[in-house]
Order: sequence, then C-alpha cells, then structure tokens
Amino acid sequence: MEDRLDVVACLFSSIGYLTRIEDVIQALRSMGEHLAPGGVLVVEPWFTPNQWMPGTVHAIPVDEPELKIARLSTSLVEGRISAFESAGLFVRFDEEGISGRGVYIARRRAKWAMKPAGRR
Repeated sequence: MEDRLDVVACLFSSIGYLTRIEDVIQALRSMGEHLAPGGVLVVEPWFTPNQWMPGTVHAIPVDEPELKIARLSTSLVEGRISAFESAGLFVRFDEEGISGRGVYIARRRAKWAMKPAGRR
C-alpha cells in the first residue's frame, strides 16, 4: 500500500463482532499495516479484560403477551494473550476513551523501538 494513514480508527466496539482470536489478530495486523510512520491505531473495545467475568451466567428475557423468549449465555477464559502484541503493535489503554468505555491506542512496534545510543 503506497498511501499510509496517520490514524486508523475502529470504533463503536465493532472489533467485538470478531469471534475468533485469530480474526482479531489478523484485523489488528491489517489495520496496523495501513499506518504511516508514527501513526496510531485507535480501537474502542467491547469489553476490557477487567470487565470480563468468566463463569457468570447472563440472561436476556423477553416477556410479551404473545412472545416468551430467554437468551442465556456464559463466558469463559482460555489462556491470556495480547492480540495487539501478537499483531506486532505496542498498545496502551486510555480508561476514559471517547465514550467512557475506554480506548486502546496502538502503534506499530518497530516504530517505537529504542534507537542505539549515539544514533539518530
């Protein structure tokens, strides 16, 4: 890609629609590849690791006169990895973010690497 972007944004928790970690890593890697040197990737999360409550049962009932539905789900954790690091990105989390849910701000890892002393 010849043109690079200063900012790539993935907002409104849209990253949460990816259901496999491999897809999240690939999406982050692809977004990161479009960044100009020094550019930033902004990702608004669906959940942060601190908000995820493994083993909790969630229920959404619908109780209308002609309709009775209940959706039940539970969550689990299978290991811990950083999708950002796996995608070659250095990341920090801003707790306030854009809408109060927080936001991840990432840069390509190679762009933040320390230069040896005495070199510019």
